[in-house]
Amino acid sequence: MSKKSLYIIAIIFLTIVIGVGTAFFVLWGKISNPNSGSVASTETTTEHSSQRTDQPVAKKIIYPLKTFVVNLADPGGKRYLRVGMVLELSESRVEGEIKGNLPQMRDKILMILPSKTFNDVRNLGGKTALKNEIMDGLNSLLQNGGITNLYFQEFVVQ
Repeated sequence: MSKKSLYIIAIIFLTIVIGVGTAFFVLWGKISNPNSGSVASTETTTEHSSQRTDQPVAKKIIYPLKTFVVNLADPGGKRYLRVGMVLELSESRVEGEIKGNLPQMRDKILMILPSKTFNDVRNLGGKTALKNEIMDGLNSLLQNGGITNLYFQEFVVQ
């Protein structure tokens, strides 16, 4: 090959490498921050919607609990339930009360969960009943406010 053709091949190769690098850089920026274009429109929408209502938006106080793993009350004890929960609190001072009563609260939950069978928790109605039973049990331990909702973050029956 002549020197001239080697220069042309080198220039074409460098052009391709630079093009691929530029494309990677641009695409990486879009993948890393997919909402960058929609942030401004979301902020303006939020700003306009907050101007239309005179009520302040209440921030929810959330308290996560560690995951529970218990055997279900089915015959043979072959099924187990793994549940992750988050508590929504009525006010911030309830969080301190929960921390102070955490062993009692975990005990209350651990007394409720293993008393259930697979048929008790397999459908939406059963899960809702379980949620209400746990909330009632935990609220009975609190005196300065309460738990307004309970959210299942994980619910696995095997």
